[in-house]
Amino acid sequence: MGLNLLVRSMPLKLPNRATSILQNSLKFLGLLLIGAYRTLGTQFMGGNCKFHPSCSQYASEAFHIHSPFFAIKLVSIRLCKCRPFSQGGYDPVPERRS
Repeated sequence: MGLNLLVRSMPLKLPNRATSILQNSLKFLGLLLIGAYRTLGTQFMGGNCKFHPSCSQYASEAFHIHSPFFAIKLVSIRLCKCRPFSQGGYDPVPERRS
């Protein structure tokens, strides 16, 4: 009981430097995976996308504009939109809020 209370009372806040390192690492990893998909994945998938900008361009812009966590959320939503009977069309990355 005492240990459980101690763990609940401890803040789970990372120092700013650790948060920055984590975000930069996730951003680098995301952009690396996007680059690998552009190099290898489009050869097997045909490179057809019904949206403009394409999903890989959208993901790259999202990682450059937003935090990695929000970019992952945006890319996940975009990939869920890509289904057989969707209309497609123009779907830009939302602007960063101040």
